[in-house]
Amino acid sequence: MKTVQGLVQQAAFTLSDQLFTYSDGILVLDDLIPEWSAQGVTNIYASQPRIWSLQIRLGAGAGPLGYMFSTDFDSKRRHFPQSVIGPSSSLGYLRPCLDQLLLHYADASPTVLHIAAVDYAGGVAGDLVTDYCSAVTVAEDLGLGMVCSTCPEESQHMALLSTLMSKLLPTIHIYDGQTAVTSGLDGALNCAQLCKAYKTISKNISLFRQKGEVSEGQLDSLMREFNAQLGTAYDLFEYHGQDDAHHVLVVFGTAESSLSVQAAKKLATAGLRVGVLIVRFCRPFSTTKLLEKLPSSVRKITVLGQVHNQAIADDRSVHSILYNDVLVAVNFSSRWPVPPWVVDLKYPRDYAWTEAGIEAELRKIGKRPVESRRSVQEQPSSPASGEDEGQPDSITDSATDVAEHQPMPIEETDEEPAQLRTWHSVAKALAFKEAYSTKTALRPDLAAKTWTVRVKEIRRLTPITYERNIFHIEFDLGDSGLKYDIGEALGIHGVNDETEVAEFMTSYGLRPDDVVETPSRLDPSVYETRTVYQTLMQSIDLFGRPPKKFYEALAEFATDEKEKLELTTLASAAGATEFKRRAEVETITYADILMEFPSARPSFHDLARLVSPMKRREYSIASSQKVTPNSVALLVVTVGWVDPRGRDRFGQATRFLAKLRIGDAITVSVKPSVMKLPPTSTQPLIMAGLGTGLAPFRAFVQHRAWQKSQGLEIGSVLLYMGSRHQREEYLYGEEWEAYQDAGIITLLGRAFSRDQPQKIYIQDRMRQSMPDIIQAFIKDTGCFYLCGPTWPVPDVTEVLQEAITLDAVAQGRKVDARKEIERVKDDLRYVLEVY
Repeated sequence: MKTVQGLVQQAAFTLSDQLFTYSDGILVLDDLIPEWSAQGVTNIYASQPRIWSLQIRLGAGAGPLGYMFSTDFDSKRRHFPQSVIGPSSSLGYLRPCLDQLLLHYADASPTVLHIAAVDYAGGVAGDLVTDYCSAVTVAEDLGLGMVCSTCPEESQHMALLSTLMSKLLPTIHIYDGQTAVTSGLDGALNCAQLCKAYKTISKNISLFRQKGEVSEGQLDSLMREFNAQLGTAYDLFEYHGQDDAHHVLVVFGTAESSLSVQAAKKLATAGLRVGVLIVRFCRPFSTTKLLEKLPSSVRKITVLGQVHNQAIADDRSVHSILYNDVLVAVNFSSRWPVPPWVVDLKYPRDYAWTEAGIEAELRKIGKRPVESRRSVQEQPSSPASGEDEGQPDSITDSATDVAEHQPMPIEETDEEPAQLRTWHSVAKALAFKEAYSTKTALRPDLAAKTWTVRVKEIRRLTPITYERNIFHIEFDLGDSGLKYDIGEALGIHGVNDETEVAEFMTSYGLRPDDVVETPSRLDPSVYETRTVYQTLMQSIDLFGRPPKKFYEALAEFATDEKEKLELTTLASAAGATEFKRRAEVETITYADILMEFPSARPSFHDLARLVSPMKRREYSIASSQKVTPNSVALLVVTVGWVDPRGRDRFGQATRFLAKLRIGDAITVSVKPSVMKLPPTSTQPLIMAGLGTGLAPFRAFVQHRAWQKSQGLEIGSVLLYMGSRHQREEYLYGEEWEAYQDAGIITLLGRAFSRDQPQKIYIQDRMRQSMPDIIQAFIKDTGCFYLCGPTWPVPDVTEVLQEAITLDAVAQGRKVDARKEIERVKDDLRYVLEVY
């Protein structure tokens, strides 16, 4: 009886010259290796592999890298593989050294990483989660190979295959770390068979001719040789299900693949035209093979993509990497006259799929009719929805998309509910203001101070043919009196979509001109008067995501017993899985639920009480009021996606902003931020912005230019910017270059990650200008700012720590770089605004 983890250790021990194992002291993945070493067991080279037991910490990859490139390394052993065994949590610490390894891989030993897809949820020991997304991200960013064991039984074969593939490029073998030590297996290869297979396949020199690159032809040849030697039928992608399927579920991961195959087999006789496509080779991703495996009849492709946490799963601006791969392959294929839908079904690491859950998903998409076909283009950034065309100035409020926030829970209240009134009561209140204590207000429902501004300019910054619509929008402040400081954010109080609101009123039987009185959320003793239409447009988050308590509260209004039971179940612990699926996969809204359960029809005053209020969406201000005293600018990227039902969904705020036209009026507010300029103009600025994260730095640079124009001495300005392609996403590029020519920007570090074979990121540009970083950040006590997504934070922090260490060494003193980083954070010289 053998376990998955034991078989992985056996392959690594048998085929490696050096074996590096990583542990956090609790999760042990190398328990058998010391035992074999003590027994004198030898490897394929008739010697004992050297074992290095290392900790998971900063600089963890220095050991393997240092060994391979040490001056006393025996070059005759250069072709012997080196293996790493560790959990997915180790990859973040290994990443910098893997990056370096890739640069010199032509002279390095073949390197394979056997990664157990397991981590601690929230960093808490004992609460394990299955983590594939960390490995996929590292493989994608660095250009590593990646092979997945799609079931426990094949883990040893995939360990062998990934070791062979490492002759071409560094390769990750990922397998389910949750079941790795519990699945008992028989019939595995013994050491002699393992060695024979490796040697036989390795003799085919043509397979491994060019190190560092892998073509689709090489992958095909490698798989043919591998299958011939082992008598197997593995492929880069494996399809299970109906040959004429209309709907296909694409999956990656050991448990996900195993469960999906079982579900597909079970449904094969049920008449559902569904299928499952398993991804074995995640990197390199073969679009040709993917398209070959997909049935020509497919109309909709749902990608099961794991992401790091719930926040990312909720964020419609971020897609799973697997979804991006499939989307690109399908969209650029000429196989279909109209490409199939591609839907990103994201789930966090702590979500555990079951066979029943996969089967339910397959049944659901299999029964859903497809009325039209189209692909979902990637539209990252912030969420949105709604417009205010044709509405009075007073009709504007914030709203967020279904994934942007957790709605406020429904609480017990003694407040008098909203009441429908006639125009007569409104007329009396307006005619006799003193008697009725009537006051008029722009937005009485908003707690924040608000202003009305008008669109002055809206300009798309990316090509019209590019999938991402990133635009610059500027508002004229007029006589509003709005004031803002550098680094602050502008709150956009959008409205719901007029068409969607009209459709809801029709289906719900509401009259738009009826007047409604609602207790103020700020002061329940004060009543606010609006029409039903205004309330639904401005105040009620009708298209937001409902909490469990909404289901529970709605059940009280259901007259159909079946519907009442279903609503009650969804609000209970028994319905937790289905509730989560509805919220995270279906992105169900309040309006969806009200339409789904027609017997549950609260009156309008109950509806106003049960549904959460809309919220504003905040954007970093991309202008300095010293330079543009009468305007305020934002940098925005639109968001849109298609849910599993094939419905177009949109980010509320960015959709609202994208629909605005010159002269349109909207309601805004201002929110303070941590992004503040240093106290003196001579302190250097070191800024790193990714995508729309450049917004506050445009304001910073404008302000420094203004200071210089006033005769003030200014410190150096280092701006590092990152995006995918210069041609499509060089946001404000001409402005940056003009500021550089004018002597405002001292250094402009542009990192366009996908414009060259070797991906380049912000941290790479920072390392290339290390002397400038040391001078500005350390010697001149400058301030460092990072704005954008969270993923570069560890890498950028590492660069700053390296700068601190290098400066200390040059001065002959010791320093704890990590503690120094914490100190500059306390001094507000290291400021992060990430999301």
